[in-house]
Amino acid sequence: MRASGAEGQLSHGRLALAKAPLSARLLAAALLLLAVGFAIGFAAKPTGVSESDYRAVVAERDELSSNAEEIRLRNEGLTEAIATARDEAADAQADAVTASERATAAEAESDARTKTLDEREVALAARESKVSGAEQTAAANSFGNGTRVIGQGIAAGTYTTTGPTGANPVGCYYAWKSGTGSDAEIVNNNIVQGPATVTLVDGEIFESTSCANWTKAG
Repeated sequence: MRASGAEGQLSHGRLALAKAPLSARLLAAALLLLAVGFAIGFAAKPTGVSESDYRAVVAERDELSSNAEEIRLRNEGLTEAIATARDEAADAQADAVTASERATAAEAESDARTKTLDEREVALAARESKVSGAEQTAAANSFGNGTRVIGQGIAAGTYTTTGPTGANPVGCYYAWKSGTGSDAEIVNNNIVQGPATVTLVDGEIFESTSCANWTKAG
């Protein structure tokens, strides 16, 4: 109701100002606006409440509003922090999964390489065994000049030579002896200028000089 009265006073003032001088009209207008503002402010205040109580309530309301805004901002900050923490946790989990996958792949690759190396070692051992066996067989089936006990590193059988090496102008000399000592007797011997073939049995003592390697023929 007081606000309506203020509006009526403003309307009445406007009519009076229209007939007054300019300076008077300006002063009257200022006074009128001040009166209207006071009337509106007074009307906005509840009746039966003192000015100090009203201001205290308004101040408390403003403080609560400010606190509410501060709390809202803090909540927004916490929400952002929670979202950031969740993102970081998700990234960490993804990194952990990636690291685990890499470790699994590396372990599988290591196992594959180890298996390959093991297979190569087995194959190499087999080849070495084969070569060693072939070398042993070749050594047992072939010999050079010197005194040999047949059956002791030299297998019995038929052996051939291509003839003299040229180290002795006499030719290729070979003999069967009664022993390995210097006093051993010659059981049988021969000198050839070309290829020769002999048959040797276990226990015999065979000696050759200036002959090419003897190779088992059968």
